[in-house]
Amino acid sequence: MGAVPSMNESQSVAGALPPPARLEFRIGERRLLVTVHLDMVIGRRVASDEVLAIDLSRYGAEQLGVSRRHAEIHVQHGDLYIRDLASTNGTRLNGVGLRPDSAVRLRDGDELELGQLRAVVRFLP
Repeated sequence: MGAVPSMNESQSVAGALPPPARLEFRIGERRLLVTVHLDMVIGRRVASDEVLAIDLSRYGAEQLGVSRRHAEIHVQHGDLYIRDLASTNGTRLNGVGLRPDSAVRLRDGDELELGQLRAVVRFLP
């Protein structure tokens, strides 16, 4: 599989479609629906007062090596980008490891691996 394009290689052009309203994470047979916000931290909640946009705790995140603040999805120019937040066990997009703090474009149907937790990401209206 080829290299994952960096943010600079995949900038949107003017008039691009708006980002999806929701994301669906397909984790095995389970589904997690998330409303899209400008910046969404993915991880596992440890303290009861901790706030994460995408909390994977109930999907075995700790056992599968997901960090508390593992990765971030953010919206830029109507596109979604993901970046690893220097997680302990790394993030892979379609089998390609992401460098910490380097954002790459996320597309409908991509497979995301956070540590050993695998999810297919679907864009929903």
